[in-house]
Amino acid sequence: MTGRARRCAALFVGLPFVALSGVAAAAESVSSPAPAASSPASGPAAPAAPLSPYDQAVQDRLSGRMQKAAAEFRALSKTSPQDADIWLNLGLALTATGDFDGAEAALKQGLALAPNYADLHIAYARLAYFRRRNAEARERLAPALNGTPSPDAQELLKDISASERDALGEAWRVDATTSYASLSKGLAPWWETDLALARKIDPNTTLSGGLEQTSRFGEANTYLHAELGERLGDFGGFVGVGGSPDATYRAQEFVDGGLAAPAAHLGDRWTLTGEMDAAYGNYPTDSVVSLTPILTLARGDNLSLQARYLWTQDRFGKAISGYAIQAMVPVFAAVQLYGGYANAPDTSTGVTLKTHTYDAGIAWDLPARLVLRLSGAYETSRAYSLHMVTVGLTKRF
Repeated sequence: MTGRARRCAALFVGLPFVALSGVAAAAESVSSPAPAASSPASGPAAPAAPLSPYDQAVQDRLSGRMQKAAAEFRALSKTSPQDADIWLNLGLALTATGDFDGAEAALKQGLALAPNYADLHIAYARLAYFRRRNAEARERLAPALNGTPSPDAQELLKDISASERDALGEAWRVDATTSYASLSKGLAPWWETDLALARKIDPNTTLSGGLEQTSRFGEANTYLHAELGERLGDFGGFVGVGGSPDATYRAQEFVDGGLAAPAAHLGDRWTLTGEMDAAYGNYPTDSVVSLTPILTLARGDNLSLQARYLWTQDRFGKAISGYAIQAMVPVFAAVQLYGGYANAPDTSTGVTLKTHTYDAGIAWDLPARLVLRLSGAYETSRAYSLHMVTVGLTKRF
């Protein structure tokens, strides 16, 4: 295959990573004349020559057979390690399969061989864009914008700019929630109202805070909390502080934090995300530390399954552990149903109790960037059982 033809095959870097067999066929019909129709006089047409390993790999990639193409280009990279086009196509195929780390390594190798190859810079920038690293994507794209940039480079620049605008498009968020619970054994009902405000400072940083007013066992506590969320590359994390100045059952001081790992891609649609949260609470009658590893399995925006393991230990060294599972499924374009079960420790009353909780609810997207949430829960423990109803409203602007 000629160098020019090979570069033409690589130019599809600017297009989405989906099946492109129609585009490939159109490009092939332009680059070579159509064969003359056979006739009885001229005899049968000669059989087409078999494709070279490189051409076959390119065809597999453009036809959407990404796993197969990635294996073929990886094999070619071992026999022709100085060919930048092979590393470019390997990076494109691995990006499409969700192997972003492998794609990163392949594209870096290609750029080391051909530092002025615009298509490699575009693919390298698009990878950062897919990983939500817009500032890094702009930096990587800069060499491809020198002189007269290609349409692919210009289109990617527009995508990055749009993503940055979208990230700050709804900078503010207000959450208002109220709950009512009736208890067994003649205990007084519980009330809880929470008002929280969040501000997205930049695409990677969010600051939030709020006030909760609760009434339990005939006593009222006011709880204040603040949280800083930050995204660092593919990782996300948060730190939070809180406390109740009039605590009788809420925490007098509370500190928590968490770290979320990059999502692992399982096939074309499924992703698995891991997170670890830790907290310390100083209550009027006890102090408690907790660790909570979390796994979330999601299929696009259509299904989410989450599992948590909860471990707590009080000041006397007594440990209680448990688990919680929850599923969320959309039933209409603007309506999601969710439900779950927990067999886990709970410290919301200032005393750690093992509880069994069943909950279910609905989230409904309304006009004007409003989300209405309705849920119910049934909880039992050795001390009491309760039925709870919660209403919440979220406004973004």
